[in-house]
Amino acid sequence: MSASLPAPLHPVHNPRTAPLPHLEQATAGHAALIARVRSRIETASRSGTRAHTLLRGPWGSGKTHILAVATGQALRSEKVAARVALAWLSDDALPISSYPDLLHEAITTLGPEHADEARAARLAASVSDLEDLLATIVGRRLLVLVAEHIDVLFDRIGGAGARALRGFVETHGRTLVLASASRLVPALSSRAEPWYGNLDIDTIPPLGTAEAVSLLRHRATSAGDEQLATWLGTAGAAAAIETVHRAIGGSPRAWQIIADTARPSTLGQPAATISKLLDTCSPHYQHELLGLANTERQLLLGLARAPGPITVGELADNAGLTANTAAVTLRRLADNAWVRGGKLPGEDQRRTYYQFTDPMLAAYLLWRDTAGTT
Repeated sequence: MSASLPAPLHPVHNPRTAPLPHLEQATAGHAALIARVRSRIETASRSGTRAHTLLRGPWGSGKTHILAVATGQALRSEKVAARVALAWLSDDALPISSYPDLLHEAITTLGPEHADEARAARLAASVSDLEDLLATIVGRRLLVLVAEHIDVLFDRIGGAGARALRGFVETHGRTLVLASASRLVPALSSRAEPWYGNLDIDTIPPLGTAEAVSLLRHRATSAGDEQLATWLGTAGAAAAIETVHRAIGGSPRAWQIIADTARPSTLGQPAATISKLLDTCSPHYQHELLGLANTERQLLLGLARAPGPITVGELADNAGLTANTAAVTLRRLADNAWVRGGKLPGEDQRRTYYQFTDPMLAAYLLWRDTAGTT
């Protein structure tokens, strides 16, 4: 790795705004996944072998960061860059509400000089003209279509739009799709849909404690904070970070936020570190939770209050709901990636135990639930 680069605070919500060297140095874990995605771009640009890829993980798991580093590293090669046309559809691509909108955004991303022609084709509702224009701009190159939060994107453009995109990808024959998602919507998970089985799904693992320490040490070194870098090697630091990690999990975004203001005096107080992080992330979780039904929020709070993974019956009792209502609600929450079910070693294998997909959500709910108590 090259010498550390002094850098401003890490852009935790939009890593693409940072230079590639900064992103590379700020990467903790996920090196193998980045290399795999980069290799798929390089291979597709040479041979046409396309391994469409979906990175799956909860909010803050590093999906955009991984895609940004992998594409940046691949395109750093002049040979690869000459063979690739990169169209990046960001997760805040607000104008996209239909398949023609998606084509229009891809075209304007690749060639702003074609914006007027693309706009006219969209107004005329001519999908074929938009597809032909996109293919013309790409030419003989490989179109790498990056779709952040493709689950949300498919919700917006509907099943017909998702099927139309699949048709274009196959007809064009020189398109590689790299996508991210928090959940598997029917367009991705239903056997009746053409995208089913056509995306290699890589679930992003959370950072372990050692990787969180590595991230903090990198940020300290980049900022020239020798005191923090040295302290991170102590037993006291290891105990404090283990406590924080046990509470919030291994979200790279969470640890980057912590790193923004990390000092031995702050990290040495795990409760204060956790509280500050959850306060910073409150707007996100408040917004997400407001979109849920009351029974869904009840179940999530009941799950947060539990000492660990629990069964439907136990959760129903905790939340004050009937077992049937809890079961139906849990299925809905699981389908939307709020919770996940599984078996526990040493327990009755006929029973399913539920836990949060995002450990930090559990920490947030408990933090809010106990705010103001002593």
